[in-house]
Formats: sequence, C-alpha cells, structure tokens
Amino acid sequence: MKKKNEVRKRIIKLLILVFVLILLIKMISFTYSKYESRANTKPNIIVAFYVLNKDYQSMNLNLDELFPREEPYIYTFSISNTKGQKRCQTDLEYELSIKTTTNLPITYELYKNQNYNDDNATSIKKTDEIIQDEDGTYFRIITTETESFSFREDETNIYQLVVHFPQEYNTINYQDIIEGIEITVNSKQII
Repeated sequence: MKKKNEVRKRIIKLLILVFVLILLIKMISFTYSKYESRANTKPNIIVAFYVLNKDYQSMNLNLDELFPREEPYIYTFSISNTKGQKRCQTDLEYELSIKTTTNLPITYELYKNQNYNDDNATSIKKTDEIIQDEDGTYFRIITTETESFSFREDETNIYQLVVHFPQEYNTINYQDIIEGIEITVNSKQII
C-alpha cells in the first residue's frame, strides 16, 4: 500500500511537472509574440554611384511589380564625387544613360536636383529614342547632357526617374510583364 501511494505521488508530481512545462512553453511563446512585429514597405529604390576616378558603373533594376495607376512610380538615385572620406582627385565629367526594355507602354521622365512634382521642374532628358539591337530586340535609350565634378569640393547630384504607367492599360494584356532598366554612369577625367 505504501508503494502504491509513493507511485501515485510520483505520477502526480510528474503530471504537475509536465503541466508546468507546457504552461511555461505556452507563456514563453506568448511573450515572444508580444515583441514580434512585421511591416511591409515599398520604399523607393535608392542607389548611389560614386565617381572617384575614370570608370564605368552600371546597375540593373527589374520593375516586376508595376501596375497601371494614375500616380507615377519614382526611383531615386545619386551620383557623387565622394565616398566616405575619399573624393575624386581630378576634375571629372560623367555621362548618364538609361536603357530600358520596351515591354510595357510606359513613359519616363528624369529630373536632377529637383522634385518631379514642383511647378518649375524640368526633365533633363537630352535624347529619348527606341533602337533595335543586332538581335532584333527593341530598347529605349535615354541620355542626358554631360555633367562635371570638381576635385575641390564635395558634390552630389540626386536624380529622380519618374515612370508613368497610365491607368488605361489596366488590361490582362500587360499582366505579369517585367520591365528592365539599366542605369549607366561613364566617367572620365577632364584634362
């Protein structure tokens, strides 16, 4: 009888211990969930090009989440003659070109050091033409005037690429189509 009571006590202690462990696990998972947070954001793409010496820099963007709407899509990037404590050691000039696919019926505007929706904002596109490469693929090429940086002071030009995809194209014909953009900065020393 005494052994039966001891076995019962052990079983009860074991059940209480299991119950306490389950309770602790539940409480721990509950407290972790209090401190967990999630956010979905759609920030503008911010890219920085550093023109410190003569070179060629390029970056590709895939616009895979475009859908027709009245508000334009804004992509911001900068070109600078400094990076951290380094500055270009000679006067430099650079040429900016933007090459896009022609998969979607969209238009582009490009602004330098101004907000696109200011009343006096002016697009700085020098050329905007569609060309065909040797494989028969069509691309849009946008160029700007040549810009220059001095080695005497820190300089940065901030660009806004404004993409218009009008609401009138909200049809199944343009579903799941990706538009590609290549931004190229080609710099050289001024002699």
